[in-house]
Amino acid sequence: MTQRNIRCIPRNEIAYSSHPIFSHWSRGRTAVFLSLLTIIAISPALLVKIPAMMDYPNNLARMYILVTARNGGANNFYQVDWGFYPNLAMDFMVPQLARFMSVETAGRVFLILTELLVVSGAASLEFTVKRRMEIAVPTALIILYGAPFAFGLMNFEFSLGLALWAIASWIFLERSAWYIRFGVHVCFVCSLFFAEAFGLGVYGLTIGLYELKQICAVRNKCKKAAITFGLMAAPAVAIFSVVSLRAAPALGGMIYWRPLLKLVSIFLLINGYSFWLSWLLTLALIIAIYVLLRKKLLSFSKAGRWIAAGFLICFFVLPFQVFNAGYVDFRLPAAALLVFPAFATVSLPSRQLNLVPWILAAVIGINTAYVGWVWIIYDKEYMELKASFRLLRKDSRVLVGGDDELTILHLSEAPIMHAPTLAVHYAKALVPTLFAFPGLQPVTLRPEFDHFRILETQLNGSVSVQALKAIAAGADRKTLPEFARHWPDYYDYLYLLGPHISNPIPSLLHEIDKSRSFTLYRIRNRGSRSIGVGAPNRR
Repeated sequence: MTQRNIRCIPRNEIAYSSHPIFSHWSRGRTAVFLSLLTIIAISPALLVKIPAMMDYPNNLARMYILVTARNGGANNFYQVDWGFYPNLAMDFMVPQLARFMSVETAGRVFLILTELLVVSGAASLEFTVKRRMEIAVPTALIILYGAPFAFGLMNFEFSLGLALWAIASWIFLERSAWYIRFGVHVCFVCSLFFAEAFGLGVYGLTIGLYELKQICAVRNKCKKAAITFGLMAAPAVAIFSVVSLRAAPALGGMIYWRPLLKLVSIFLLINGYSFWLSWLLTLALIIAIYVLLRKKLLSFSKAGRWIAAGFLICFFVLPFQVFNAGYVDFRLPAAALLVFPAFATVSLPSRQLNLVPWILAAVIGINTAYVGWVWIIYDKEYMELKASFRLLRKDSRVLVGGDDELTILHLSEAPIMHAPTLAVHYAKALVPTLFAFPGLQPVTLRPEFDHFRILETQLNGSVSVQALKAIAAGADRKTLPEFARHWPDYYDYLYLLGPHISNPIPSLLHEIDKSRSFTLYRIRNRGSRSIGVGAPNRR
């Protein structure tokens, strides 16, 4: 017996000498530690009035219109148009919260709830699969301010957190009666579709690969496989059939690829405000994973390998934009990092167990501190921007100008890109950069102002200084967006985003306000030409 046990030691050396990260702590101590890390990670939302996320001000402006319309107020440029389409999580929940608090506060509460939903969803999935807490919560907190989240894709973040809970419920109910599992599945499919369809895709992909692995492990189970996949697909097919019959614009739109952004997305997983900080932390994470795999301290279950392979294939195959949703392949790595920890095990030598949790805490703290610093700086910028809205005449038209594209080296400038859209509330203005796509958002432009609408390929919506000068000089306008072709006649004001520069067109623009990240110009009256329906009637 002794000799046999001795021969077994080398083969099981890792099992005897290595342990999960929190195995040396009690469950209570682990729970307190992870809870404190979570509070630290969500703290930036408690420090500011408007979170500095690229699309967040745009979303907040839309919330103001929805709440004002519900309270009986009308906007001369925008109308509320609810429909049977996805992407409604924030649009449904924030107006309900705004019954009890201000719209700004309701938006921040929704953000905090969304962040908690992501973290708790990752934790629930890991606990369901492994019956213990290990790496899911630290991983979720590390990527909580990665590019897909820092860009302010609020409905995506909410749906992703909901998808994690849905995956956990599917696995948890594996041995329950089929009708219970199917009923819960239908509820999650419907909720995910209306929250944001990307989460539904993550849910379907994950449980599909999980069930495929389960079925392939057992022979002669064709009947069970057909029933299982039939139950999985039925509610999704029913929903998309209804949407197709209604010819919803959400299922249309252009499809195009940006291959280089696939590589960029990997190195923006941790911080969406600083490419260099995110690159450094991501590189350290990649090296750590490589070392763990090399020393066989990181392992994946068989189901985890199937899921990893499926996500990897989808990452290379998916386009940048499909069904009017942008950054599709950009979002997938974040979703993968939230799903994988449930199917992975990290076992470390006992001498390293006391160090690793504090390394994770340091990474989360550094990342969160940088985000908080950026948010506090922009909180002041947003206050100055709101003060500038008092200089705008009510019911005016406001154009936004600036750089055409956001570069990865200037991510910290992203939070100002859509901030001028708040003028739709504070000045009751028309701002073409407000996302108001029919069939995608419940707020749309009134028909008589349809020529101010930006297209799906113009999500930035700002017009470069070069284009403004060219239009003012009478250049050929056919290749330019319709909403900007006659900007001197269409608009009353121009917000030029970025550091202050000298007046680019003194004959047309009169500077009336400026800040670190924007300059406000009044567009001089060049004549009373009326071009198209809804052209400005200057006073």
